[in-house]
Amino acid sequence: MVRSLFLKILFVLLIISFLIWSTGDVIFSSFNNHDDAISVNGEVLVTAVDVKKEFERIRQQFGVPITAEQAMKIGLLKQTMRKLSEQSLILTTANRLGISISNREIVRMIHKQFCDSLGQFDRVAYKSFLSNNGWEEVNFIRSIRQDMLRDQLLTAIINDDSSIVPEVFVKALNEYRKERRIADAVRINAARLPCPKLPNDSVILAYYDKHKNKYKTPEYRKISWIALSVDNIAQNIKISDDELIDIFEERKNLFNTKDSRRINQAIFQTKENARIAYNRIQAGESFSAVVKEMTGRNADNLNVSKVTRNKIIDDLVANAVFNISKPGTVSKPIKTEFGWTLLSISDLEVGASVNFEDVRDDLKHDVLSERAYEQLLKCSSSMEDALASGLTIEEVSQLMKIPLHQISFLSRVGSLVESMQVNKLPDDPFLDIALKTENGAYSGVTKTNDGNTFFILQVNGVTPSQIPQLKDIREKVVLDWMREERLEKSKKIANAIIHDVTNGTSLLHSATKHGLQIERLSAITRKGDFLPSGWPIATVEALFEQKVGDAKALSSKEGSAIISLKKIIKNIPNTASVEKQLNREFASGRAKDLFDLLVADLKSKNKVVVNSSNVYQLLALN
Repeated sequence: MVRSLFLKILFVLLIISFLIWSTGDVIFSSFNNHDDAISVNGEVLVTAVDVKKEFERIRQQFGVPITAEQAMKIGLLKQTMRKLSEQSLILTTANRLGISISNREIVRMIHKQFCDSLGQFDRVAYKSFLSNNGWEEVNFIRSIRQDMLRDQLLTAIINDDSSIVPEVFVKALNEYRKERRIADAVRINAARLPCPKLPNDSVILAYYDKHKNKYKTPEYRKISWIALSVDNIAQNIKISDDELIDIFEERKNLFNTKDSRRINQAIFQTKENARIAYNRIQAGESFSAVVKEMTGRNADNLNVSKVTRNKIIDDLVANAVFNISKPGTVSKPIKTEFGWTLLSISDLEVGASVNFEDVRDDLKHDVLSERAYEQLLKCSSSMEDALASGLTIEEVSQLMKIPLHQISFLSRVGSLVESMQVNKLPDDPFLDIALKTENGAYSGVTKTNDGNTFFILQVNGVTPSQIPQLKDIREKVVLDWMREERLEKSKKIANAIIHDVTNGTSLLHSATKHGLQIERLSAITRKGDFLPSGWPIATVEALFEQKVGDAKALSSKEGSAIISLKKIIKNIPNTASVEKQLNREFASGRAKDLFDLLVADLKSKNKVVVNSSNVYQLLALN
């Protein structure tokens, strides 16, 4: 309790300073140690090896294979280093405050996440999870510790005993969310820059040798398969109206709706207090105000979800609730196992019966699906038996009159030829099975994850992944070289403009010198609201890291841009409805951008140094 109070006081101080000062920047610099990557206040917390391991783990989670260079271009390395920087800040703050997570707590968390149906720790499932997600156990445990430290810090800050959130919290988060920024910007479209001189053979060969892996073709497989689905089988099932009516009579109670009530309840320790509250409400005072005053509980905490009569165990309560037929009515005090209870009906619905025609189509669909699934199970067994008897997949197709499908070039990213997508592949895990089955082998009968389809496939050939020779892709290589030359030219122009602005030249003058125009980016929020079309979301991130008057260059696959912050709009008027909503979010722990707010302020209080060059060297991307 003392620690929680201390943390809240600390955070109030952090918030107040956040409202006065703008967010500090992360410093990108060089270390003396070539293995250092991220330090906080001079202490190295993350090495280049740590960054590389996390970067490679995340890269492996992509559905399609991508090289380290491609991953870096789409911002994956930057995202990884940002995440590790934030974790380092949280760790530093937690250490300073004496907050820690014991090994026992981590073991308990892991056991809770990986337990079997009997509640026992499932080591096989745990190891499989680590393997499938590219985790080394020591790094996974470190990640859990970081998450638990963050949650513990935020839980202490948000709300432990009180249902009232300090006004400074609400004010800070509201301003953080609604802050808007205005900037001048210059775009340099690489495609509009002059075409570079055609390169000679040696330049093209050097470019090809450096980037040949990006031209590597995936492994392709020739696949044959047969598949049966619930929908296919249902098309051939007939059901008469008379039979459907009989089924409706058997199931009509499933379609009829029952009376329901939405209840607010208040519990008092004595009958006398419950009686006093009831009389005050009958005299015209509001249910929530009386209960708040007498019990300290907010109206939001009194609501019970909509219930039907059979869901209420206590018959006395059920009778009291369902004898009320008018919303807003409050029951007389009732003695329950929890105390003396008042029940307020905030909403009610009267049950209704349906006739056959109202549900005819839905009922028919359900019955056809049920019968089709029964047949599907029988057919899947027949498919298994046919394969076991030695029949080929083609013979099984003919015997069971199931269409045989084929695709000649299947890879993890799809088929080689667009027209081949006409034969729609079955749902997962079809693709995964097709890529893992050995050449010439059958998969066995497999059910899709949604349970609606069974399939058998055979791999009839495998074309290994390979790098095409330069002569076969020379035109593409030349175009790629020219595109990169234009991108580099756009970066040089952007850097020249930044140099001019840093040395006192106006952005307008420098842009005009290069034949470029200034755009005004107005009133952009942290979520990217009002960001003009065509501007990457990274613009928002850069804008909210700047101080007024700063200029920053950005790069993308289209070219480069310069962003110069002109004005910060704060002091957004706060309405009562906003305060109420934020209070609810705080109280329920749903104010997720509170973490962003905390990290932003911690950055302004700590010196975070990130050495990207060490990581680039380790990844051999320079």
